[in-house]
Amino acid sequence: MGGTISPTETSSTQTKRGIQQIISRALKNNVAVIHIEPMAQVVMVRYRRGGTLYQATTLPKTTALLLAKHFKHLAQLDINQTQAPQTGQYLQHLSRKTYVIQVSTLPVIDGEKITLKLSNPSPAVENLLDLGLWGDSLSMVQHALTQPTGLIIVAGQPQTESNRVQMALLHLLSQASLKIAYLSDGDAPTIAGVKTVRVHPNAGWGFSRYLTMLSNQEFDVIGLSTLIDRRTALTADKVAANGSLVIMAIPTSTAIRGLVYMQQATRQLSSVVQARAAIGQLFVRGLCDHCREAYPPTVEEQQSLQELLKIDNPQYIRRYGDLEKQARSNGIEAESDLNIIRNRVSKLWRAHPLGCKYCDNTGYGSRVGLFEVCIPDSPVMNAFSAKKSLSELQAIAIKSGMISLKIDSFIKALRGVIDFATLARVCEQYDRLMH
Repeated sequence: MGGTISPTETSSTQTKRGIQQIISRALKNNVAVIHIEPMAQVVMVRYRRGGTLYQATTLPKTTALLLAKHFKHLAQLDINQTQAPQTGQYLQHLSRKTYVIQVSTLPVIDGEKITLKLSNPSPAVENLLDLGLWGDSLSMVQHALTQPTGLIIVAGQPQTESNRVQMALLHLLSQASLKIAYLSDGDAPTIAGVKTVRVHPNAGWGFSRYLTMLSNQEFDVIGLSTLIDRRTALTADKVAANGSLVIMAIPTSTAIRGLVYMQQATRQLSSVVQARAAIGQLFVRGLCDHCREAYPPTVEEQQSLQELLKIDNPQYIRRYGDLEKQARSNGIEAESDLNIIRNRVSKLWRAHPLGCKYCDNTGYGSRVGLFEVCIPDSPVMNAFSAKKSLSELQAIAIKSGMISLKIDSFIKALRGVIDFATLARVCEQYDRLMH
């Protein structure tokens, strides 16, 4: 997307017009963060979109001071303070939408670096399939949502992405005749039929106290934006046992770790007994739907797939083939063809080196979800009772039907949702987490 502004275009009006173009382009293209970085000769503007950082444009070095003053003024920061970091925010209106722009300044050797985080205070609520849940994992979650009581754990970091999953779950439940509340320590989308309550711990009203109050008011479903302490965990466990379905986000990495986290927080096995489902999720950068390219995997990639996923094992490759067919039937696809043919991986997908107009020439699209769902059935419960290790719990959960994050990432790599580099990184990180 690139481009430069001539050094002669340094007037205040022209610079502000350039700033507005940068912000508008970022908002229209779902950019999450804008970095404005003064260098020795220029000011570099970079976007982070879908987890990828790339250069948007450069500005003359003479604009650095004006840029800093402009965003400090909008965010009501101290314009004269240049030696210490500052943070603030302001509202930006575009196409009948209002966005929150968080401004952070950092003194560096060439001036002040400015970071702008862009967010829509009322983002659209997504459905589970669009987020990336499919097949047996989706069916498990849908069944768990029919239960009148218990815990549904959403494990993952950062919290904002766990909350996206929670919102999709609550939105689905809001279509039934249920009394639903959501406890949040930050901004949350407005969902018809869901009462959102802003938690104010400093005022003496923390999560635990609100949970008890909502239970006394006989809410059928209570969402909890984050689990922050043992007291809240114990209260959630009690509320789940006494007549409500509690959907909570837990700041850990996988479904099994979410169950372990809850058990350790409550110091009671009952918290695992109460769990109707534990959802592990990870959001990664996705390939652009319009310009991604298919290619036969290299020898090195085939070797990596053998090491990470045992694709040379006939039993495993048949299982992967069955899962790919299921994914295709659920709409997780780049095309109608299957990419496991005759017990081998025939093709993978990569970003187009030049991108296209739909992805701002980056080759990548929005962030996509990878998921795993563990249902604590009898084998899993027995393993918790026997105090099995994390890796043993994981193996038992997979044997009981859990499709791991690692396998989900492989199926989505086959279907053109993510590239091989992302797949390899997820597999390696996942193996480290489970040992």
